[in-house]
Amino acid sequence: MKTIIGLGSIGCRVVDKFAAYPQYKTYKIDVDIEDGLAIGKQPTPEAYEKNTPSVKKFLKGVKGELLFVLCGANLVTASTLRILENLRRCGISILYIKSDTDDLDEAQKLHERVIFHVLQEYARSGVFECMYIVDNIVLDDVVQDVSIRQYRDKINETIASTFHMINVFENTEPEFSTFSNKSEISRLATFGIVTPDGAEKLFFSLDSAHEKYYYYAIPENKIDDEKLMKKIKKDVKSRSDSCARSYYSIFSTTYDDEYRYCMAYSQDIQVFEEKA
Repeated sequence: MKTIIGLGSIGCRVVDKFAAYPQYKTYKIDVDIEDGLAIGKQPTPEAYEKNTPSVKKFLKGVKGELLFVLCGANLVTASTLRILENLRRCGISILYIKSDTDDLDEAQKLHERVIFHVLQEYARSGVFECMYIVDNIVLDDVVQDVSIRQYRDKINETIASTFHMINVFENTEPEFSTFSNKSEISRLATFGIVTPDGAEKLFFSLDSAHEKYYYYAIPENKIDDEKLMKKIKKDVKSRSDSCARSYYSIFSTTYDDEYRYCMAYSQDIQVFEEKA
């Protein structure tokens, strides 16, 4: 079972979506939260870091693979490194949710820029196994035709369900695979879907992707189609570019429809871009 910890209001809402799956044990840390570990409201990021409460009792017994979910716009995420110091025995990965900067005040923008850069440097140096980045602006294009009340919930559900499905396939024996061991220095990543009409929708505009992994979920009644392999090879080739090496795995499923997912990795620090 993988442990997932959410820090801050946005991180905790995403963790609530992961909690729907039995494969995960979830924890939440936020300001004055009732169903998790509460951190008292502080006036500045520096105060959050200084006054980070002990998490040893709350996270006692946590071991193995750990996914830490946060959004840098939440000032409470200044406590991230203090919390993770207690979990060095775990294989830690970060799921970072990048906000639409138009929705942030100047203090939040500055804080998110710092957190975004610092966590990437830790990931790149090998302190973290990987840092997965998703961008709420990009997800606007993925999640369409939802009401205002449903919008935030649908965004969080899309992040959790997509990551979950890729995790399921990572732990499932494929019918066929060209997957290779990921480069040790490719520790910055994003993930996404390929729509039924063939559009690739990665959840972050990853600069200089060096490796891409495609997951093809094929209904059982189509897996023996003699033209399927040629079709998939052609599809993967059409998505390849000069920068990224592309790999794919094919899985037989009980679903009625075909689904395609993608994971992309880079060796390069990603720039914190703001809309003009």
